[in-house]
Amino acid sequence: VLVWIANTLIFTMLGILIVDLIKNEQIEPVDFLWAFLGYLAINVIRFLVIALSFPFFRRFFKTNLTLKEAFVAAFGGLRGAVGLVLALSIFQDRTLQEMHETYGAKV
Repeated sequence: VLVWIANTLIFTMLGILIVDLIKNEQIEPVDFLWAFLGYLAINVIRFLVIALSFPFFRRFFKTNLTLKEAFVAAFGGLRGAVGLVLALSIFQDRTLQEMHETYGAKV
């Protein structure tokens, strides 16, 4: 139950933050395109890393890692509340706040 409450709070906080940024016109429609392309690139890179390290793990660690398990590991990645907490922690970093004041909302 506590995990569900924490997840709900994190997603609510991020939703409020994003709506506030959109209302203040700090997020433009093209930013959603860049976010999607970044998401796509991260997933492609994750699959490439797993595919390239798959033979290494099987040979040197003598694991019985199957292709199906490697796919799950690549697709799983960093998702959910952990990634959102990391994103929210950016707003607490003074260096990034100074960069935001200097360079604008894209930082």
